[in-house]
Order: sequence, then structure tokens, then C-alpha cells
Amino acid sequence: MNERRVRYAGFCARGALVLAALLLAPACGGAKDSVTAKAPAVTSADQIDADPVALLPGEPLATAYLDAKAAFAAPYGESLSRLVDRLVPASADAGLVPSRDIETLWAASYGGQGLDSLVVARGKFDEAKLKAAAERTAAPGGAIVQSTYGERKVYTVSNVGVVILTPRTALIGTETSIRRSIDRVQAGNLKRSVPGWMLDTLATPSALFAAAADLETQPMPSQLKLPVAWLQNVKTAKVVGTPDGGVRVKGLLKFATPDQAQAAERGLKQTELIARALSITGVVPRLADTQIKAEGGEVEASFRVEDRGISSLLDNAKRWLGGG
Repeated sequence: MNERRVRYAGFCARGALVLAALLLAPACGGAKDSVTAKAPAVTSADQIDADPVALLPGEPLATAYLDAKAAFAAPYGESLSRLVDRLVPASADAGLVPSRDIETLWAASYGGQGLDSLVVARGKFDEAKLKAAAERTAAPGGAIVQSTYGERKVYTVSNVGVVILTPRTALIGTETSIRRSIDRVQAGNLKRSVPGWMLDTLATPSALFAAAADLETQPMPSQLKLPVAWLQNVKTAKVVGTPDGGVRVKGLLKFATPDQAQAAERGLKQTELIARALSITGVVPRLADTQIKAEGGEVEASFRVEDRGISSLLDNAKRWLGGG
């Protein structure tokens, strides 16, 4: 197993658990937020806890939301817990058991050259236990490395940093994204910088997860290679998953022209046929109630995956990562 491949998959799971690969794909942050620590403003824990979205730096390439508490409580929650336990080297001794302690996740990635993504986690966090775990593994090769930025302790696990801002809010991400978020706290700049249309998508009522991507105005990651031509023409994308005897997924893709939208419709229908064939082998779950339609410069698509299909997919992912 390629070591970089395993590390990247681990980052995706720790940061967003089931977020699409695009949202946590290799990317690099913009320059609107400082990454130089300054003297902290008086920002209370209540202010930090009030709005997790305000902790995300501006001008994201993509954003996402996950109701982790609902996902862990779903019929496929046991499979999800096993996968996360395989990927997250933390434990109760470190004050973090994801299936028990994480409630919601808000994520963003940024376009450019490197890897820069951030997840704001809401739940229950015990910094004293995490600090004790870091001290126990302080020797070279230890699981947790401790550093400081902006008077905040940064705990790094497998090249992914964790900062506990309050007992209710934590940051998980790459070094640059974490620093940009801490700078917002230090400056008392806890105002939403995420575009309104993205926020409207993430705030979809009853959403188990939601995601939005701006592929028109934000720079694409140089390392992200889109596999098919029609995907390269997407301007904006929205995806929302809601509970429905499993999960019903609805997506909306926008293009510059109707011809591009029709090409995407054909491409999605071909993908559906491939998915049906693979579902027979159990590689992917069976998609039900599939609808794909182009109208003007937009393509709407929806499908449903049953609970057992999601469980099977998560268990396969755990085996793919070498978890048995």
C-alpha cells in the first residue's frame, strides 16, 4: 500500500469522515487571511462556540458540512465507527473518541499548489487529556507532536494538526489553514467569510451532509486531475444528502452552456451504468431511484443508497486501508 495514499485517505476521514474527495483534495490557501500570529484580541469561548462557520478562512474552493452525530447514530453508524477507529490514532486516553465526542463537522479547502484544508469540529474535547497524551509520546516517532502558534497548542498526528479552541470547538487541518483560523480568533474577526450561496447549501434543512464547490472563480489545485472532460467544465457544484431509508443524494451542477450540461448528463448516465455493474460485485452499493436531467446550463441528479449498502461501502473502505 502506497504510504502517501494511506495518509491522504486518513486525512479525509479525520477531517470530514465521509466528505467527497474533491472537498478535501490537495489544495492551498489564499492570501486574504494572515498567517502571522499577533497579540490576541479578547475573544471568549462563547464567541468562538457561537458560529463554527466564522472560523473558516474566506474564499474557499469548496465547503462541506456533516452531521456526525446523526451519521454515527444511523444503522450504518457501527461500520462508520469501525472505519474512523481504524484511521484516527486518538483514543479515550487522548480525550477523543469520534463516535462519542464529535457532533458536527464544517470543512473547507482552498485552491492553489499544496494541501490546505480545514475542519471545524463541534462536540466535546478534553485538552488536558490530549496534552497528557502528547507528553507521553513526545519521544521521536511518537504518535502526537506538540507545538505552539498564537498561544494555542497545536497537536499533530500523522501530519494533520489538531487545536482545541474550547471544550466545544476544535480545529483539524493542515498547518496553514489552522494558522489562518487562529489568526481570525486572535484578531477577533469572527465574521462569516464563506459565500452566501455555499452557506445556503450547507444549511439545507435535515441535511445529513452537504457540500458546495466554486470551480469558476477559485483556483483549482494543481495536483487535482479531473478524470473526464465534462467535469472540467463544471462552474459550481452542490450536493446534499438527507436520510431516506438510507441516504438520498441530490446534486446540482452548473455549466457555461447547455451543450456542456448535456455532455455532463451523458457522462453521468454512463457512470450510472458502470455503478450498476460494479454493484453486482459488491464493490459499490446499489443506487436506487436514480434521476439525471439536463436543463439549460444545469444538470440535476439524484439517487438513494440503502443503509446496508452504505455499511458495505464503509466496511470495504476499512479493508482497503488494511483494517481487516
